[in-house]
Amino acid sequence: MKTLLVAALSLGLLASPAAAQSAPTKASTKASKSANAAQLVPVKIDDGFKTRTYWLDPAFEIAFSDVAPAGGTSAKIAESQAREAAPGVWVRPAGGASAKSLAGSDSPAFRAGTRPDSPLMGLPGGVLVRFDDSLNRTQALAWLAGRSLVVVRELKLSAPTFEVASESGMASIELARALLAEPEIVVASPNWWQEVETN
Repeated sequence: MKTLLVAALSLGLLASPAAAQSAPTKASTKASKSANAAQLVPVKIDDGFKTRTYWLDPAFEIAFSDVAPAGGTSAKIAESQAREAAPGVWVRPAGGASAKSLAGSDSPAFRAGTRPDSPLMGLPGGVLVRFDDSLNRTQALAWLAGRSLVVVRELKLSAPTFEVASESGMASIELARALLAEPEIVVASPNWWQEVETN
């Protein structure tokens, strides 16, 4: 499954935007364009570098799965069905679940801007964590292990920086906020997937 580390780019953690590109897809179908901008709910997230605003779109949800969710198909689809936005990423009309009660591999749908056809974004799981320069790699890894946080991968930067595992959806935002409250952490941001539109 491919995901997009938008958070890493926005924080300047990755050198090249190409490193964070998901497979190009036809981004906005009729279904995603039908969202009403007036229904978008602003969600502010302080990642330690900057406070950013993302726009929750209650009309859709995103499933991260290598197989189509029930009723879904990767072919041309009607508005009532799921569509594959990228390999392993499915966009479907919201089923009435609250953002906090979606299934384990699901995420509420966000948009990158206030327009109803702004690219969709989702939270596949994972949090990017950058430690204060006063800690070395060994100390940072011990700190994470002491809190039972599993390292998914390490980013080679001047300060110890890791992606740690988390559940998908709002759980990754909550973990990022909790980590940022710790004095040893200077940046904590959920891992974002973002839809890529092809011309």
